[in-house]
Amino acid sequence: MNLVRQTVKDINNSKKINLILTGGTSPLKFYNQLFKQKIDWNKVNLFLKDERLVNIYNKDSNYKNINSILKKNNLLNKLKPLNKKSTKNKNIKFITNSFKKYKTVCFLGLGDDGHFASIFNYSKKYKSLINLRKKPNILITDKVGKPFVKRATMNLSMLNCSSKFYLILNNKNKVNLFKKILDSKNIKMYSILNLINLAKNRISIFDGLNVRKLKVFLNKR
Repeated sequence: MNLVRQTVKDINNSKKINLILTGGTSPLKFYNQLFKQKIDWNKVNLFLKDERLVNIYNKDSNYKNINSILKKNNLLNKLKPLNKKSTKNKNIKFITNSFKKYKTVCFLGLGDDGHFASIFNYSKKYKSLINLRKKPNILITDKVGKPFVKRATMNLSMLNCSSKFYLILNNKNKVNLFKKILDSKNIKMYSILNLINLAKNRISIFDGLNVRKLKVFLNKR
C-alpha cells in the first residue's frame, strides 16, 4: 500500500486525528496527492513538526510550501505557522493535549547528515531536545542546517506522543543513507537513531513506492 492510501485509511478509521507534517522538498509530492483526496478534512488537525525561522513568504519556509498546496485544494487555514509564538505555554499545552487526546500520525524526513525535525547533533540545544525527561515542548534552536538559520522544532518528548511514524525516503539515495545510518549505530553522529531506538515498533518506512513496517524493511535488506 502506498503512503497516500495508508494515510487516508488512518484518517477514515479515526473520529479525530492529528497529522504532524514534515518540511523540506521530499514530502511535497506526497502532500500534493494527499490533500486532494475527497475525505472529511474537518476531523483532521494539521501541525508543523519544525520550521525555519524565515519570513512565511520565503521559499525556504515549510509553511509557505505546504500551505500553497492546501490553498489549491480549498484547505486554506488548516495549518498554522510554527514560530516563536508557538513556544508560549498556552500553545504548548494546546498541542500536547491534542496529541494525547486523539490519534497522532507523524511524518518524518531524513536529512543528509542524519537529522530529523530540526534536531541536529551539533545544535547547542541537542541534549535538551532529545532528553525524554523534558516535558513535550517546542524550542528555538541556534542557527543550524541549510539554510543556516534559527529554527523552531518539537522536541523528542513531544514527537513521542505520536501513535505512529512514517519515515519518507522517496529515492534510492535516501534509502541507502538510512541503511548506512542503521548499520553505523552511531547515535552521537546521527540524531534520528534516538527516535529509531525509542519508537521502532511505531515506525513505517515509505521508499517512494510502498509502506513497510521498520521490522519488515530491516528483514528485506
